[in-house]
Amino acid sequence: MTGNRNLLSTYKAYNGGNVIFCSNLRGNIIGKGTISSDSLKIDNEEHVDNLGFNLLSIGQICDNKCRVTFSKRDSEITKDGKVIGIGIRKKGLYVMKLGNKPTDQICLTTIDENSTLWHRRLGHANMRLIQSLASKKLVRNLPKLKFDQHFCDACKIGKQAHASHKAKNVVSATRCLELLHMDLFGPSVVRSYEGNRYTLVIVDDYSRYTWTRFLKDKTKAFDQFEIFSKKIQNQLGCSIVSIRTDHDREFDNEVQFEEFCNANGITHNFSASRTPQSNGVVKRKNRTLQEMSRTMLNKQSLPQKL
Repeated sequence: MTGNRNLLSTYKAYNGGNVIFCSNLRGNIIGKGTISSDSLKIDNEEHVDNLGFNLLSIGQICDNKCRVTFSKRDSEITKDGKVIGIGIRKKGLYVMKLGNKPTDQICLTTIDENSTLWHRRLGHANMRLIQSLASKKLVRNLPKLKFDQHFCDACKIGKQAHASHKAKNVVSATRCLELLHMDLFGPSVVRSYEGNRYTLVIVDDYSRYTWTRFLKDKTKAFDQFEIFSKKIQNQLGCSIVSIRTDHDREFDNEVQFEEFCNANGITHNFSASRTPQSNGVVKRKNRTLQEMSRTMLNKQSLPQKL
């Protein structure tokens, strides 16, 4: 029974006599109806005037093929093994809130697929490149949209730089691992969460495939390259012919590195001194990776240590 008419989803006037409360107070039964929530429905609920509380009949709940269990702290109403109501014990009574809150998560909004959104998803890549990827169906689930050039504030902040040397457009290698371009950039001003400040970048001249290894200090560069060379040669089934670096002493132990190259038949080439453009393949890749990471972090207002 209830004294709140608004809880009844259906209502019918009804003269059911009266009930006696504590202190000999009386209330008249003036109607009855149905209380419905998202998971519980109770019929023939009586409306009593002057009743300050809502009383739930255990018998009526059990008549609805439900099961009620009580513990020291709370009570549960279950139906077909699913909990449909919980009552919290307060001052000797079990109090349960009835509402119409949804039990399942639902999608209340969707994001329209547009060129700007995919521009961000692909690391703020050039629109002409995205258009080419979409037309050739090289990216899974990339929709066929019109990717026109547009002004992006994040790209302007993250990619601005001086004009570079003219790039070489001809690939001189004839197979993978014939020539690897390598560079170690760092130390970074901001340490990552893992404490890394250096990044070893390796680019295959033939496929332009890129590998990165994050290092806490540059003394680990040789160890990482030694592990990398063994794994990649085993995976691809071919050997590394030559590598190209500049004269910035990527490897702290140059003698050990040269001995490793000689023992494995790897030719170590150097670019021209004080001319990073001579090792432009990996230098441009360094710039691309740094710009991509800065742009994505700036767009989402995330800390640089990520």
